[in-house]
Amino acid sequence: MDKSDYILKYFDGTLSKEELQAFNTLLADDSDFKEEFEFQKELQDTLVLNDREQLKKEIQNWDTTKNKPRFKPWMAAASLLILLGISWLFFSKTQLNSTEDLYASYFEPYRNIVQPIVRGEYKDDIKSKAFKAYEAKDYENAILYFNTILNEERNTTILFYKANTLLQLNKTSEAIKILETNVKNTDTLQDRNLWYLSLAYLKDNNIDASKKTLKQLLSQSKFKSKEAKTLIENLD
Repeated sequence: MDKSDYILKYFDGTLSKEELQAFNTLLADDSDFKEEFEFQKELQDTLVLNDREQLKKEIQNWDTTKNKPRFKPWMAAASLLILLGISWLFFSKTQLNSTEDLYASYFEPYRNIVQPIVRGEYKDDIKSKAFKAYEAKDYENAILYFNTILNEERNTTILFYKANTLLQLNKTSEAIKILETNVKNTDTLQDRNLWYLSLAYLKDNNIDASKKTLKQLLSQSKFKSKEAKTLIENLD
């Protein structure tokens, strides 16, 4: 499937489970794809369109105000295909604020602050292997390494990163269980656990739980406070 087709099907709500996983991978790994996706979201917020001819004029006006071209050729083609091929419902608030859309907008795996990976330096311990796999987005192996560590000791920080990894593998229910337990039993990375728990609830389409967790986060910490406030507004 072409990259433009992934974007079209995403906004049209027709991505299969496998295609959605491929879409999220492109969003994380391909800067051009991410730029185009974010641009499409900007258009949704700024364009008020009544028909196809009006849409074409708006796109032309947008392009002429830029000093530097925004797209690569395939990106421009994708824009026209997406925006011309979808009805006015495409721009409705319901579509914009779908849980999948919001989750994709806000979620990114938490950075590795536990075991920094230094280029050219080789370490053979299990924790280094785990976080090397995590940073490389090799999430299947990262899970195996995290489980090996956890078999030796219960470590809430490792559990936090395991939950992040499970979310990347679309194992949302397992991630929620870990994050809920972490929130109840530890002060380590408490605000981070709350943020990712709220996103996990969102991914699971549990909007009420997501909003409740976001409010708990805002009452306890300034971490992601701007994003949390905006997300609550979008969920109302």
